[in-house]
Formats: sequence, structure tokens, C-alpha cells
Amino acid sequence: MWLAAVRERAEVRPEAWLGVLYVFEGSRMGSMALLRPVARALGTHPRPGHGVDYHLDGVADRVPRWQRFKATVNALPLTPEQHQSVVWGATATFRMLHEVYAGLIPAPA
Repeated sequence: MWLAAVRERAEVRPEAWLGVLYVFEGSRMGSMALLRPVARALGTHPRPGHGVDYHLDGVADRVPRWQRFKATVNALPLTPEQHQSVVWGATATFRMLHEVYAGLIPAPA
């Protein structure tokens, strides 16, 4: 549903993909905080080749890379309509991720 909705929106407003990318790039920053807890939960080490490589990828330059990405996005000369489309893409992506995560954990009784 999410992908179909984004594709449909992006046919008219391709900048919606920028909102999607913004969320996923931002989540790479969050993965730094998850590295050790995920490794601990898996009973492994927070090192390459131990099942946590996604969280390790680019750790050395992740903060400056994220700052450059945000600065580039913020410097784009977007119209108000384009800006709203970027926000729409980000919001749709956050909703999708929330649904995925909510589906992983049973609701509290």
C-alpha cells in the first residue's frame, strides 16, 4: 500500500521521494544507537561479519554525511507545493514504518 501510494503521488509530485529518502537517511543515524542493543540481543559482537553490518555501514562519517544531506535538502529552492509533497512522502513513510514495527510486537493487554 505504502509503495503504491508513493508511486502514485510521485507520478505528479516526484519530490515525494525526497521525503521518503529523508526518513530512511535519518534512520541510518538512529541505527548507530541500535548497534550495541541489537548485537546484544543477537548474542553477537558489534563488528563486521557478525550480523549487524547494516548498522556499521558508514559509522565513521555518518554524522557529517547526515548534516550534509540535511543542508542540501534545506537549500533546495522548493515551492510550497513541492515542500508539502516532501512532507507527505516523509509522513507516509513514518506511518508505514510505524505499522511495520507495531506488527512486530503484540499490543499490550
